[in-house]
Amino acid sequence: MTAARGPGPGRVHDRTLHGNGPRLAFREGLTRRKVGPRGQQGEGDVSQYYKMGHRTLWNPSSGASRLFTRQVALYQAELGLTSGIGPMEADECQIDPTVFAAFANALLAWHAETRHAVMATLSAGFVATVLALAEKANIDVDWRAAESAESDYLKIAGPHAKEWTAALRQQVRELTRRLAP
Repeated sequence: MTAARGPGPGRVHDRTLHGNGPRLAFREGLTRRKVGPRGQQGEGDVSQYYKMGHRTLWNPSSGASRLFTRQVALYQAELGLTSGIGPMEADECQIDPTVFAAFANALLAWHAETRHAVMATLSAGFVATVLALAEKANIDVDWRAAESAESDYLKIAGPHAKEWTAALRQQVRELTRRLAP
């Protein structure tokens, strides 16, 4: 939806992708700025820091970070566990290693037991990201539970079932290399 506001050549146009979602507003011939869901202006894509102590584990753009933290809240509710990922304050958040380890292992176990194709697909990227963060934090993840669940599933599903644990491990390895500190 495009709406023009204001008079003449300096008119502001809003481009809204999804009714109440983020908008990109710009003045004709001038600069672009991000506008949040309620009209708040942002500085664009600044980065945020996910830290464990003084060590930076990940330094994503604010957009990637915002999406990630919203998914963290969703999976905390789904699992009934806190993630150990603290609030974002001044573009930094601290990760509690003990709590985060429990969350990462519970998330992997939940994902391993999920046999609903849509739920597994929707959660795969988030699970891989959490496991990559755990890897960067030198947190041991218990893949045995996932492999056991997969093994049980393969016995029932037959030889054509996809072995997703190996694919998930590969995705985690690739993401671990890409998570910029």
